[in-house]
Amino acid sequence: MQQKIKYFQERERATGTVYVVNPPKYVKVATGAEYQQFTSKSDAISASLRISQQFQDYKRGIKGNVHVDDTIVEGLINHFQTTEEFMDLKANSKTHYRLMFRTAINFRVGQANKDFGQVYAKSVDAVMVDNFYQQLKATKSHHRANSTVKVMRRVWNIGLRHGKVAVNPWIQKRMKELPSRKTLWEREHVTTAIQTADAMGLYNLGTMMLLCYHLCQRPGDIRQLTWDNFDGEVFRFTQEKTAVFMELDASPDLITRLSSYSHRPVDGLIVPNDENGLPHDRFTYSKQLRRVRKTADLPTDLTMADLRRTGATEMAESGCTEDQLRAVTGHKSRVILETYVRPTRRMARAGMNKRFGDN
Repeated sequence: MQQKIKYFQERERATGTVYVVNPPKYVKVATGAEYQQFTSKSDAISASLRISQQFQDYKRGIKGNVHVDDTIVEGLINHFQTTEEFMDLKANSKTHYRLMFRTAINFRVGQANKDFGQVYAKSVDAVMVDNFYQQLKATKSHHRANSTVKVMRRVWNIGLRHGKVAVNPWIQKRMKELPSRKTLWEREHVTTAIQTADAMGLYNLGTMMLLCYHLCQRPGDIRQLTWDNFDGEVFRFTQEKTAVFMELDASPDLITRLSSYSHRPVDGLIVPNDENGLPHDRFTYSKQLRRVRKTADLPTDLTMADLRRTGATEMAESGCTEDQLRAVTGHKSRVILETYVRPTRRMARAGMNKRFGDN
């Protein structure tokens, strides 16, 4: 029996079949979702699953059907979610923000007798912000502390502009930025992971790894690729995060692997979840990869996202220019690219060879 997808409907129109995403009003209010109509079934399913995940995230953060005073922190956060600044965020950013909202609302600073969400917004000062940050960094993580402060800073900025608060105590908070992630896959680890995934019946997951690695793209973009994005030689798609249109030649290995797929519906996903045929969300492929790593006895810190950095670094090692790299990764800024590509011993050796090798 096929699993029912919430909010998804298939409807017949005079012009043909359309695919509708129409969540109920209470879900629209909670998530900011709207009625949407698609000509692509896979796009509609992806949108439905994304809204469903957002609503589940929302439900995990609410505390019953009680009125929330807009003078407390939770009320200020709720107000922010009604504004254009929040509504205009991309779906993934909204999900990230909601996680930071829940972190702040449910956190208890020092010996306080109530959660931070119940504190009067006007009573939050620089000392409380410092304590909030230090405790959150110690009890959760440095990354979570930095992310939450950045989100609270924006919430207070809007609150200040709308007359909800008189000052923004988060604006002067100085944080030590985390070092850029440096994890790279070894080539033999990539091969082993793909072979292990195939042996475990996770063939689409193996294809997803190869796509991320060879095309140097984010997992979020790869999991949304359809056969319509690939003409047999070239991939054409728009990056979700940056809205950059990409045209990338497939490598010989990718062409060979994708030619093994006998069923290629035009609007069908290239790498749906092997276990249920539905689109991957941001958790499912990570869980499957953890199983693959464990089975193959691979390093536990390797992630799907690291394959993009690994591919880009290998391009740099091969002598690609910055502009060539940016054309493949979609980075608009050379400065961002410099923090993304990891210097390696092979790059240093290549540089020394260029200087002294031909003498």
